[in-house]
Amino acid sequence: MKKIILAVISLYFVCCCISTVEIYNLIKYSFLTNNSYNECLSRYISKDIFEGINKSHFFDDKIPSKKKLKLYMLFSICNFKNGIVWMRYTFERKDLKNSVISGSYDVPMKIYIRREEWHWKIVKKEETP
Repeated sequence: MKKIILAVISLYFVCCCISTVEIYNLIKYSFLTNNSYNECLSRYISKDIFEGINKSHFFDDKIPSKKKLKLYMLFSICNFKNGIVWMRYTFERKDLKNSVISGSYDVPMKIYIRREEWHWKIVKKEETP
């Protein structure tokens, strides 16, 4: 009986750890990419949420800039269907002279995820100003 309970608990933690790694990488990609929303991303994140994270559409692509992201995973709770991931980020966009063009500093973010088939999808994002 103890082995069954330990197996269930282990499976729960493995499921949550995999989901947070997937979500962390997806959020990081969304912040840093210069690519636009595409069909591959649609399995994992909606267009509205992606564009809320990726602010590239606000800037002229002809002007070169550097992006810097510090992304911290704070806490996550999930079961086999739904979950919430708390993160905090600092994001800066600088020109080639290292002057800040835009930035957000130490922003808390709550990500709601849902299991769809064999992958996790971000269904809602909340930020505290």
